[in-house]
Amino acid sequence: MAELKIIGAKKEYDLHTLGVKEFTHEFADGSLTTIVGMLGSGKSTLVNLLCGIVDVTAGQIFLGGKELQSLEPKFRNVCLMKEGMCATKGSVRDNLSYGLKLRGFAKAEIDERVNEALALLGLEQVSKEKMKNLSELERRLTSLGRAVVRKPDLFILDEPFFNLSDEDKQSLAQAIRSVQKATGITTLLISSEGADAFLCGDYAIIMREGEIIQKGSESELLSAPADMFVASYIGENPMSFIREEECFVGFRADDVKSGEKYVGVIEGEENGYLTLRIREGEPPVRVKGKGEAGEKFAFDLTTFIRFDQENGKLIKIL
Repeated sequence: MAELKIIGAKKEYDLHTLGVKEFTHEFADGSLTTIVGMLGSGKSTLVNLLCGIVDVTAGQIFLGGKELQSLEPKFRNVCLMKEGMCATKGSVRDNLSYGLKLRGFAKAEIDERVNEALALLGLEQVSKEKMKNLSELERRLTSLGRAVVRKPDLFILDEPFFNLSDEDKQSLAQAIRSVQKATGITTLLISSEGADAFLCGDYAIIMREGEIIQKGSESELLSAPADMFVASYIGENPMSFIREEECFVGFRADDVKSGEKYVGVIEGEENGYLTLRIREGEPPVRVKGKGEAGEKFAFDLTTFIRFDQENGKLIKIL
């Protein structure tokens, strides 16, 4: 277990390509933080800096008080879990023990660590199963188990929910929370999906074009998003926007009530939510309600946030 401290980390690949412009944040010992951002936001570069795959151009990174730049990757005690990191051959137990055998651990300690991980992740019943016979969720749990037995100072999960069903996402998220609580390992969860920001924890960092654009708790980011990008990207219920004379009004699908202020034409309905076209040429909005395609739907808002029309930034309402 260790605190991760990143101070002004920058990675410049060439004069025209900045992987990370400047990243500064202190991750408390035993914390779980989600880092989200779209393709090209700098997430992968940050992971590579922490793992030692690439070197920082400027700045410092400390893990447990040790400066990572001075350590070779094999001495950093950083464990990275990526999709597909399990071997396709051998059993679940074989996969969990593989890394420990390479590091020369005694058989008794290997067995103890593997048994603890199997119990923690609920994999005891499939411990002897071949990887090819497992479900996708069981394969991801096995990847998670490979990190658990390592007992790293820093655990990085890179896109752990990619291509999983909603049900399996929830199951894996619960397993990640259980592991993090039981082990106290400082954990970073990396995701391209804004909807995944709070699946496991209550704190997230949003990156765009190589830098942090906002960070905070779930309540902070949902109630006061820095700009329209954050508002439309973060959480399971992102904001929609309506252009008014002096601003954009941002709201979530459940923030509607009966009224006549806004009127749109229904384009579709799914699970009790409507897709409405307020004005031609502008993106549709999503509201809770009932109706058929082609019908008009009128509503008012119970809660909304104003954003600047010029730069999309949050307008603070005093």
